[in-house]
Amino acid sequence: MGRNVKYINLDTACEVFLAFTPDWNVTDHVKVSEIMKTQTLGFNGALLRSMEIMEQSLYLVLDEMSKYPPNTFIMMDMPGQVTK
Repeated sequence: MGRNVKYINLDTACEVFLAFTPDWNVTDHVKVSEIMKTQTLGFNGALLRSMEIMEQSLYLVLDEMSKYPPNTFIMMDMPGQVTK
């Protein structure tokens, strides 16, 4: 197709990437594991708090996306759970 592809990670709990490296990674700015330690929250509470922090920093994601050429295909990884 000849399209430019970018990958943005918005999952604040995903700190390990096996097959690829994101072009922009929210864990460079906020991590669930650090919030759990610093705010003495469990996983779910830290995940919610990280989403609040990410919402306040949404301009960082938008700024990154504005740098991409037109017609760029952007894949975004969002928080979720994979089960076997």
